[in-house]
Amino acid sequence: MTEPRYHVIDHWRTPASDYPRASLGAWSITTRTQEPGIYRMQEYGSFYYHAQPIELTVLTEGDKVWFTDEPRQMYALAEIGLFRARGNVVIGGLGLGLIHHFLRHNEDVDLVLTIERAQEQRELVWPFVNYGDLIIGDFYEELSSLAQQGLEVNTII
Repeated sequence: MTEPRYHVIDHWRTPASDYPRASLGAWSITTRTQEPGIYRMQEYGSFYYHAQPIELTVLTEGDKVWFTDEPRQMYALAEIGLFRARGNVVIGGLGLGLIHHFLRHNEDVDLVLTIERAQEQRELVWPFVNYGDLIIGDFYEELSSLAQQGLEVNTII
């Protein structure tokens, strides 16, 4: 059995750290404090640790948390955006738009198309992402339409 790996976080900052805290309709971008501790990253068989509280950016719809920029999610997005995505990439949902910040550095990506259903989320987040193209609509309907138009999709996120 291998020893678990620990990622020590002394300071936490992501592109979303600079997004203004705002609300539009039921959608909000807020800040939440993650207390010091050890947090498991199941995807990587490792943990991350921080001795000081860290500030997270949180996207909510009403009381429902849709996305955060916590380390576990950021490490997963970096892996996908920098190393796994290829060709024509279609993203189902904008979230905080964090994967876009990684995709823009991946030379194997030709096209980025994001499909988001919530206009309010687009207005809150897209100005800080603005990478690729954005369609407001239902993911499955739009994906079907893209296939009918002949777009070859290589990566779906």
